[in-house]
This record gives sequence, C-alpha cells and structure tokens, in this order.
Amino acid sequence: MADEAYWIYQASTPTPSHWEAVELGCFKGTEAGWHSLTPGMRREIVRSAKRKQDAAQKALVLEAFDDFEHQDRRSFLDRRSEVERAARQRL
Repeated sequence: MADEAYWIYQASTPTPSHWEAVELGCFKGTEAGWHSLTPGMRREIVRSAKRKQDAAQKALVLEAFDDFEHQDRRSFLDRRSEVERAARQRL
C-alpha cells in the first residue's frame, strides 16, 4: 500500500482489495502477500477469476438452452411421427 504512490500509470479500473480476491476464491494468501504483488498483477488475478466465472455461467446457460432446443426438436419429431401414422391409417 505504501509503495502504490510509485505507480504513476492510472488504470481504468481500481485495484481490487485483498478481500475481493479472497471472496472470488482466486487468492488464498495473506493480506501482506496480496499487497506484495503489483497493482496490475492484482487486477489481472481478479479479472481472470471473473472471466472464468462468466464462462462457467455462459456454459450453464448454453447447456440449458441446448436441452430446451433438443426437447423442442423431440416434441416436433414425435408430433410428426403421429401425423405420419394417422396418414398411413387413413390409406
């Protein structure tokens, strides 16, 4: 924290806190260990953890959508086979 004045680059996002990193589960070290990392490294650790969470959520959504799509396709095929059976019986 004391050495953060050394870094003159102004990042577009604030440097995440140790608590935020622990809450995301991406850092298991001490607060002193967290502050020994550069601000950019701290941001990257949290950013990559958030990307992984977003990808996992997106995969769940796509999986649910895929299940819905398959279910819809199955019901369509079932209905089509019923219509074909009824048509054959009329002949």
